[in-house]
Amino acid sequence: MARDGLSTSALARLLELPLQQLFATLKDYGWIRNVDNTWELTAKGEFEGGRYVNSKRYGRYIVWPATIVDHPLLRAMESQRSLAPADIGRSLSVSARQVNRYLSVMGWIRSGRRGWEPTPAGVKHGAQLYENPQSGQVYVMWPEDIIQQPALLTLRKRDNIDLSDPSTWCSIDGNRHDSYGRTVVANWLFLAGLRYAVEFPLGAANSVCDFYLPEATASIELWSGQEHADQLAARLEREKHCKAHNIAVVDVHPEELEVLDDYLSRRLTELGVAVL
Repeated sequence: MARDGLSTSALARLLELPLQQLFATLKDYGWIRNVDNTWELTAKGEFEGGRYVNSKRYGRYIVWPATIVDHPLLRAMESQRSLAPADIGRSLSVSARQVNRYLSVMGWIRSGRRGWEPTPAGVKHGAQLYENPQSGQVYVMWPEDIIQQPALLTLRKRDNIDLSDPSTWCSIDGNRHDSYGRTVVANWLFLAGLRYAVEFPLGAANSVCDFYLPEATASIELWSGQEHADQLAARLEREKHCKAHNIAVVDVHPEELEVLDDYLSRRLTELGVAVL
């Protein structure tokens, strides 16, 4: 606890609340206001004990008296803690980005111009929209009970594919696949909001690619690392056909399955494809 008082970030830690949630709530209470991307005290905030401290390292910032933690309005917040996608992701052992994809598939958020926004269905389930005052980006916070939502848990379960158990090789969109790799890629494409076809005929004789993305005019080829000579020859023919018809080819090898989100996000973005 600082001698000069509690900074808002220190107060958030004591209350075990996300910092942006606390800033937003203090703004709603009328204790602070945002002026030119800087938080300033209002007369009401000064009445509650808020004041400014100047620091060589951080500049001017607001501090609060230590007794503020017992304020009835702040105590009421403790029963209304919100979770960020990163918090939910830690509970589900996935990234915050993957959590937002799950929630998008559920119809609870949608991608907007400034970030993820709640839908009416999301608001019904407790979604709250916040804005980062520095960047202007918006994001959604959720009540703690979201991690028990059956739809979210079902999506996580169907996205948890077991390499050694073919019974799990069914993608979220209901398609059954003949390999672990195909299932992983199919799930990624579905959650990333991309339309795709499996075993798509490219037009040449016996030329079928693993995945085809019509909006990107691109094919995805999965490599096992154990291809026979005839399989290699067939893939080289497909590559020639794709080059002749301006179809981009994205190769996915076993090691890239381990970092598929980063890998495919980067490769498809290079092709001008918008990825959730």
